[in-house]
Amino acid sequence: MSPLQLVITLLNRAKEVCSSEALLNAEISKILTDLKDNDYPRHFVHNILREWKQGKPINQSPKQHFKQTMVIPYVKGLSEKFRKDVKDIGIKVYFRNPKNLGAILKPNKINDPFKISGIIYKVPCCDCNQFYIGESGRTWYERSKEHHRDIKNKNLNNSLYTLMAQTKHQIDWNNVSILDFLKQKHERKTLEGMYIQKYKKLTFNLFKGCNVPSYTNKQVHKALK
Repeated sequence: MSPLQLVITLLNRAKEVCSSEALLNAEISKILTDLKDNDYPRHFVHNILREWKQGKPINQSPKQHFKQTMVIPYVKGLSEKFRKDVKDIGIKVYFRNPKNLGAILKPNKINDPFKISGIIYKVPCCDCNQFYIGESGRTWYERSKEHHRDIKNKNLNNSLYTLMAQTKHQIDWNNVSILDFLKQKHERKTLEGMYIQKYKKLTFNLFKGCNVPSYTNKQVHKALK
């Protein structure tokens, strides 16, 4: 069942079981709260509710209005389902040709991945199993200098410094790894957000990156490292 079908089903059920207008309004309020708690976008739910109250046929979808565009690497069997799921919540997805990623990720093509620009990287902690996931249009060597400068300047907006200041833990600079390579900034930030959501229980990121609804990208998570 798609997100769209789920919302319509909940509204129709409320109409059937509620014996008065007051009870129906109370039930709808509860439905809206539950959907919000499960990361359903407000504009998506309210658009459906408005059309439902106008008495349009159940099988008639609300007019599609895309609120966001997303570009992701194509993974056969996964990307199509992801695009279908997020279409219902107003996100239009375009696929990126994966052969470019494949070419750049081949070991014999990379002498030093830390010298390649356009990266998504992982920085572990020395004293616990947590780690930081970040992205940069520059190389890791350039980005690491910025992290070291922020730590020296005690920048509270830097996740690495905040971890060190709050826990007295140290950063494991020797085991930094590159997770992915993407030149386009928007694509890179989207993929960074997917990595952060996949490992959200283990990351110490202050900012959770580009918001990708968690209930739509579980299958995409399986394709990530």
